[in-house]
Amino acid sequence: MSNSTNPSAMKRNVRYASLMSRNYPPALARAGYVVARDLLKHNFKPSAIFKASEPLPPTKGGKNAHYSAHLVFETVFDDRERMEKCFKELGEEGGFDSSELAVTWADDVVPRVAYNSASECMAADHYAAGTNFKGDAKEFKQYKMALKFFSRPAIGNDPATTVLHAHMPGGRYDGTSCFNIIKELLSRYYGEESNRNVFKGYDIISMTDEAAKKFDSIGSILMYVLLLPWTMLLAQSCIQWAAASHEAGYPCMKENPRDI
Repeated sequence: MSNSTNPSAMKRNVRYASLMSRNYPPALARAGYVVARDLLKHNFKPSAIFKASEPLPPTKGGKNAHYSAHLVFETVFDDRERMEKCFKELGEEGGFDSSELAVTWADDVVPRVAYNSASECMAADHYAAGTNFKGDAKEFKQYKMALKFFSRPAIGNDPATTVLHAHMPGGRYDGTSCFNIIKELLSRYYGEESNRNVFKGYDIISMTDEAAKKFDSIGSILMYVLLLPWTMLLAQSCIQWAAASHEAGYPCMKENPRDI
């Protein structure tokens, strides 16, 4: 049965429409401007744009500089010295100075519930009360990469639990790359052989002449431009739906203490 008559749902739907009408047009205009600017600058050759963007400039830090993530583990990382050492080594391999890296152990905030593999959509502070991995990133705006751990030991039948707020260099790497950095960190922590290629994708992967020719074809460019409004619509829809759900009071979209 539809819940469209539910006041909370109605508020979300109305607010979503309002947010989309306000944010989608300028977002699309900005994306269109960037596409046009780069195509003109590089003589309508996407392969040249791709090449000119490698490698991306280092993250500058500051507000909204991080790709922040919330990870939950069914364990406690007891060897803190080793974790910090592995993180420092990994960061330095990525070209970051030790002064640009930070690891914090939030012993004053113990996760209030244990890890549960059946958990689905939940509030940002479901585990660690009063926290938000996105909004709290401002605490680390002077760093390029930062980790904040919240831990609780095994209690009765509840497993040991660690919540990790990882603030990765989003200005330089996408979500998959940031996830791979964390995977490599944990691998090294547990004594696995180090993968020295984590930050060397640009040295390993290249575009063949055949691929560049297809990439630069008029059909490829037109298809990208034609699909841009749709892809931007999908992206903005996800963002604004989450914001509207938060404002309507849906628990799993709770973003406290972050202001959307």
